[in-house]
Amino acid sequence: PSIKVKFHSGISLPMGDFASTSGGTSGFATSGFFGFVEGIKSMTENLNLTLSLAISINQLDVETLDKRTFNFTASTESYYTTWLLAGVQGGPERETDFEIYFSANLGLLYVSFPDIIVNNTTHSTDETIAFAFGIGTGVEVGRLNFGIKYLHGFPNYSGTGNVLYSGRDESSSLGILLLMLGVSFG
Repeated sequence: PSIKVKFHSGISLPMGDFASTSGGTSGFATSGFFGFVEGIKSMTENLNLTLSLAISINQLDVETLDKRTFNFTASTESYYTTWLLAGVQGGPERETDFEIYFSANLGLLYVSFPDIIVNNTTHSTDETIAFAFGIGTGVEVGRLNFGIKYLHGFPNYSGTGNVLYSGRDESSSLGILLLMLGVSFG
């Protein structure tokens, strides 16, 4: 069995509640970018084990949030999400430098939220860790990789006087779609 390492980057698109701009669990997140590293251990011709680390940065939709609150500023305008996932990857038997693959992952999501200042009062949300999963597919041509991966977690938001989450413990979902371009080694 061989070991391969893939490095990806690309566009991170928020999905569901994370992208929403209405409702009690709206995230007001906009498109961002990410970095992704994945270790792959070949078990058989068609099945691999994977260990992945992804970091995504998605900005807060300041303009839309400002329409809901007056005298609004953000001390940092981005969400930082870190995904640590283990899983499996498989596909048809590779016969040339062209490979199609599918993946499924389970793991943890760590979320850091932007502080929000309204009327000179800082509203903070605690950083949190939550269960996460991912599914994806892609094409490898030689050492180049093109793919999409959907990551989803279920963080519990809590904070002090938070504008986004009404200052109470709130469970929500956080999803991102990664449009990936990468290179593999090994």
